[in-house]
Amino acid sequence: MGDMKKQRTLHDAWDIAPPPPQGLPPLSAEQRLIVDAVRGDKCVRITAYAGTGKSTTALCVVCSDAASNLMLTYNRALADEVNAMIQQVRVKNVVCRTYHAQVGISAGMPGKCSNDAKLLEILEGWESKDLEVVRPICEDRIILDEVQDMRPSFYRAVLQMVAPDR
Repeated sequence: MGDMKKQRTLHDAWDIAPPPPQGLPPLSAEQRLIVDAVRGDKCVRITAYAGTGKSTTALCVVCSDAASNLMLTYNRALADEVNAMIQQVRVKNVVCRTYHAQVGISAGMPGKCSNDAKLLEILEGWESKDLEVVRPICEDRIILDEVQDMRPSFYRAVLQMVAPDR
């Protein structure tokens, strides 16, 4: 057998992708596929069990990326955990908030939307046009973490908060 040139496949190219920032674990093949798809402007849905690396994958998406990013999550504990990872790896182009916190910010009432009743009150005000979205979401990318906890009201709120030109 003579010299056979090895044909490079797309999978080989993904295997030589730059490593994630220091402090994050190496990406699996599946995570690399997800990162490449999102950076290729694809809308991606990840279905996986808790603790499998979904939030870490999301952070890898935003690393070495010029886009501005907003990560929304239902629970405060996860938002705190993700924000700690953001600080640890020194990523500057992403912020992580709970849906409630973002609704409060977008309504011009930071810290005032601490429960579902207040979120619904603000949402109803937006939908009836009695309230205005004071600070819309203008980030290039929105990452919705823990979507299984996303209630229809949260989805409606996200639609109200996104800037019209986005």
